[in-house]
Amino acid sequence: MSLQTANAGTSGVSGGMTLGTGTSTNGASGSIAMSTGAATSGAGGAITLTVGDGDTGAGGAMNLTAGKSVTGGALRMTAGQGTGGSGGHIVMTSGEGTTASGAVSISSGEASGVTGEMIVATGSGANASGAMTLGTGTSTNGATGSISMTTGAATGGAGGAITVTVGDGDTGTGGAMTLTAGRTTAASAVGGAMSLTAGEGAGTGGAVTITTGVGTATNSGTMTLATAAAGTNGNSGAMSIKTGAGGGTTGNSGSIELATGDSATAGATGDVSITTGAATGGNGGDISLLVGEGDTGNGGAMTLTAGKTTASGATGGDLTVKAGQGDTGGDLILDAGQGTSVGVAYTGNITVGVDNAAAVLVGRSANDGRVLLSGMVEAFTFKIGRQDHSGLMDKHLKVDTSSFTVPLLYPSSKYGFSVNVPGAALGDIVQVSFSSSIGELYLTAHVSAADTVRVTVHNPGHNVEAEQLPAGVFTVVCTSYA
Repeated sequence: MSLQTANAGTSGVSGGMTLGTGTSTNGASGSIAMSTGAATSGAGGAITLTVGDGDTGAGGAMNLTAGKSVTGGALRMTAGQGTGGSGGHIVMTSGEGTTASGAVSISSGEASGVTGEMIVATGSGANASGAMTLGTGTSTNGATGSISMTTGAATGGAGGAITVTVGDGDTGTGGAMTLTAGRTTAASAVGGAMSLTAGEGAGTGGAVTITTGVGTATNSGTMTLATAAAGTNGNSGAMSIKTGAGGGTTGNSGSIELATGDSATAGATGDVSITTGAATGGNGGDISLLVGEGDTGNGGAMTLTAGKTTASGATGGDLTVKAGQGDTGGDLILDAGQGTSVGVAYTGNITVGVDNAAAVLVGRSANDGRVLLSGMVEAFTFKIGRQDHSGLMDKHLKVDTSSFTVPLLYPSSKYGFSVNVPGAALGDIVQVSFSSSIGELYLTAHVSAADTVRVTVHNPGHNVEAEQLPAGVFTVVCTSYA
């Protein structure tokens, strides 16, 4: 059956055609059904709605509009069912053009309340659900189109969330999620950047959390954060992990924590390793740990502490600081901070093994290296040698007398005097010397009482002449051993 208006004349238009039901005053208006008949031993007939070609202005539009009522009418497009194979396809394609093809816009309608949802999904399947591809077309002379996924701005409410989730499975490895920026083959051009930025907030900005997957029976997933290997003549990319600067006049910058998780009741915690890569044709990279400068209060501290153990009979973790190996080994330099205050500036101290160390070892155990000590060296207890009876010195006192003249000493005579030596005790080893030559005379000294040393100058009488010492200073040294 062919139902159409007649063709137009040489300078007119063809007639219009209206297919519709009448209006109703008390009930529903009539429906329109367009269908082809069922087929036996053949395919059902097709239905084609086509707007005719034109050569002036825009092509004729095609509108499918559901009915208006208290609740709007639904618009449903369903492809044919396949009783023995695949179901029919739905293909929606914009029109071709000589400059640009037409746009495709799918959206829910506006509303004075909440707008309608939009669901784009493949159907459920007994074997596997269908794949979904969201992409722009290829280009032969220019850039390809971009893809933008955004939720609308909100007034009096929160902006809508965007969730990208891979579905659960019960066989094999979970589905992967890959975000890859664009590649370019243009000479000296830069590959596409990838930015992951949390939302801005009038109070606190949004957090960024990247977490590997939970392993319900064994291990959680590994996390790798790395720049790609360099090309044939380039450098690998740098990596920067840092917090933002503090705002205003009193804002602090954020802290950084690099830590492994706690272990279960019968496991060890993970290691932390910071290393630079091995170099071929160059030097190994440096590692610098620096505390930033401040202008208020004390400088920031740096603490390196080895691990503690509560296991019975176990040893706490070692802390090893070792310079690099080379034809000439690297130096190990420990120095205190410099004082910069105006006037009297005090430099910091270096403290080694004060609170807990049972022994502090300095120098090579083979005794074939030198230990150089410059400046004033103080030792509360001092031992020389490794023999069983090596002395352990715990006192060394030195006192100089004022300059005076000892009286003339005749043969076989002596002259004694006392010297105040704070800390001297009975039993101390006492040594005494004189600032000039004593000729045939000799000196003796001993602790006669607490804080007092008795010094005696002797003329043994080897000759018949009296001896006269010039004016000079006596030096008294008291030592003791633990």
